[in-house]
Amino acid sequence: MFHLVLLFVSILKIFCCDLPLDCVNVIMVALDEPKSPYEINSLFALSSSIFKDRGTKFQNYCLYVCTSNGAAPLYESLLEPISNKIYVCGTCQQFIQKSLPHEFDPSVASIQKRAKRPELLTPLNFAAFYIGRLFPSTKRVLYLDTDTLLVAKGDKVNELFSLKMDGHTLAAVEDCIQRIGMYISWPPSELLLRIVPAFSSVTPQSCICNRGVVLFDVQKWIEGMYLEKIEKLVKYQYTTDKFWNIQGVSQPPFLIVISGAYYRLDPSWNVRGLGRNDIAKREFDGLLNVASTLGNDNVSHPSFVSKENGLLIPYAHPYANLASILHFNGNQKPWNKLRKREVPPLCRTTEGYDLCSNVWRTYAQKAVTEFVANTSVRIAWEKENITICTRTSLLCVDRLV
Repeated sequence: MFHLVLLFVSILKIFCCDLPLDCVNVIMVALDEPKSPYEINSLFALSSSIFKDRGTKFQNYCLYVCTSNGAAPLYESLLEPISNKIYVCGTCQQFIQKSLPHEFDPSVASIQKRAKRPELLTPLNFAAFYIGRLFPSTKRVLYLDTDTLLVAKGDKVNELFSLKMDGHTLAAVEDCIQRIGMYISWPPSELLLRIVPAFSSVTPQSCICNRGVVLFDVQKWIEGMYLEKIEKLVKYQYTTDKFWNIQGVSQPPFLIVISGAYYRLDPSWNVRGLGRNDIAKREFDGLLNVASTLGNDNVSHPSFVSKENGLLIPYAHPYANLASILHFNGNQKPWNKLRKREVPPLCRTTEGYDLCSNVWRTYAQKAVTEFVANTSVRIAWEKENITICTRTSLLCVDRLV
């Protein structure tokens, strides 16, 4: 048994990247190799929003970028000017790939056919679940999607990491616009309930939580064997039993194992939907109610246009100005160009409504301006055969942002 433990530790050393002891609070993101230069902007903006103007109280924070060997050199070069507290782990993807059940193989045609969003068929989509093996000695890890921005002040972030979660394993923002019945096949099978008995208390109408922003108590996650349960669910999902539909890849097993037992964060910690095209009236009315509880009274309505399916355009978020974390989930990423007939989403600001892309750009502009002047960064891009800085730095900024 002792030799098996030593072997596991040795494997962990090979595939995982250790963090210094002064990394008390860990913020984690998972990012594959960029498919276009514009996708990289999200990582720059997020990294800059985490570390810029935080003061001395933020010295024990570290950003851990879980990625592949192919992408690691590029990210290291690009993120170096922002902070020396950013650690890029290129063996992270390989470690997760080897840990996942072999039944989950994205290269298999039958799995690709069943996926509504094939781009989610990547080991890095499961990275958050492996925090117990990546950071076994860490107390808490804040997992963030790379289309987020951390805009809360440093003191408020400190309060989040010291939050009393009432014995829960994780904390997240509840989302009652979506229900768990949208993801899980109902009624749940006997096998599912044997793996996760707590799921028997969940109903199809139970609210979900968005996995783009999650604060984990790492030790409780390890002790509760959540990862092991997720691996079992994934194994059977792609062999004998179908626990969830094509709606998701990693979100359904996550919702199953937590079974609604998590600490509800203040809605400002995940102001999401900022990349969406449209919104239902009842959803917007629900957001207005939340805005009122947060102090945004008398929020003016933007001019909506009703679509044939009853949805309203554009999407508008009435309390984005009160956000601690902005989440640009949806098809209209602020760093992408608008497609024909698309109407850009709107975010509430102190001055009224503005384009959500403008809100994001205020952070991206700062990040891009700082790194484009760095020679090593420009060389790194050239080595990756991505042509970005072809003329002046100013033009380069315009193209990126």
